[in-house]
Amino acid sequence: MANTYNPSLDLIRSVAILFVMSQHFLLNSNFYTTPFDGLSMSLQGLFLIIFQVAVPFFLLLTGYLNCNKELNHKYFVGGKRIFYSILFFVILWVGFRLLLLNEKFNTLELITNILTLRIVRYSWYIDMWIGLFLMTPFLNILYHTLNTKQKQALIGITALITIIPGMINRGTFSCIPGYWTITYPIVYYFAGAYIHEYGLNIPKKVNIFIVFGMPTVCYLLNILIFRGG
Repeated sequence: MANTYNPSLDLIRSVAILFVMSQHFLLNSNFYTTPFDGLSMSLQGLFLIIFQVAVPFFLLLTGYLNCNKELNHKYFVGGKRIFYSILFFVILWVGFRLLLLNEKFNTLELITNILTLRIVRYSWYIDMWIGLFLMTPFLNILYHTLNTKQKQALIGITALITIIPGMINRGTFSCIPGYWTITYPIVYYFAGAYIHEYGLNIPKKVNIFIVFGMPTVCYLLNILIFRGG
């Protein structure tokens, strides 16, 4: 059966792109060096929390769309278009920095900056995506060997050790072990795969808490920790 077009996926992508642009606007303004005080900064802090769902949206979509990818030659060959795109922009960035910005690199620096993608600003997302792309078939094997309750436990436990510390720990304030927070893409991938398999049927009260309660908690933590700082 042919795949049917789902406009909601494009809507999520559009919102995520808008939120990424909004995050980077704040990043390249004086937001992070301005004392966190007053109504204006409080509202900007609240919006920043909302904007930060951008990358999780993309990761959820990745799990939703790729959860049935299998470990075979075809899968890895299928990623060559993305790698060609990355290569194109790396070359573009190299030319921009060398020819227009007149930056100087010795041969070793240039090679290592290209191989590690440090030559491209904000390359962390590309680094993360490459790893997730390579791991996807193995994540799918793990996911599909579990029953429903085990899948729920997997998502719950990985969220507990990745998402929750990332929400509560901030700056120099830390009250929950956060060693595993760097692996947060995996929990969103599994969550996307779960939504693809079972749908999204969240009780109304839980949904209200997710949409309004969690940003409010993060917002209050920002006020308590960063007020005036």
